[in-house]
Amino acid sequence: MIVGGIAVLESGTGYDFGPEPISEEEVEDEMVQRINSERSKQYLNNLTELQAADELASRHTEVMNESGEISNIAGNWSIGNSLGSIGCEPGGETVAKSYVFESVELENETIYVEDASETAEMLVKIWMNSEPNRDMIMNPRWGGVGVGVTINEDDEVYASLIVCGV
Repeated sequence: MIVGGIAVLESGTGYDFGPEPISEEEVEDEMVQRINSERSKQYLNNLTELQAADELASRHTEVMNESGEISNIAGNWSIGNSLGSIGCEPGGETVAKSYVFESVELENETIYVEDASETAEMLVKIWMNSEPNRDMIMNPRWGGVGVGVTINEDDEVYASLIVCGV
């Protein structure tokens, strides 16, 4: 509708001026690329995505989102206890929580996260800035990886990473 020469959008017109939704799948793919990039800097093999590990990691992020817990054990369910069920022994796992569409403090830098690449960068940096998580990710015995990301309506990001010896 035009009012006094100014276009006015009425509710229900289908226009959405909010930020573009971030694809969880794009974040997951970018995270694997970034993890492999970090590993290659240390002359370590690239990790191959494993479908069963991806599915388990995704299930865990959904449980964390539903329970509001950021934990390897969320909603009375342990991701670590489930690694054997997907043939991931030896294996390791870690989790993270952050936010999109806002500034996130990491060590000595602030990142404004508004797309899949920045979300993946932030999550991988969270893990690489933690010595135990970095050591797990950089362990040369790993050959497989699974990543799960859930982004909810409150712009909270839950992530799970599984690494497997294959």
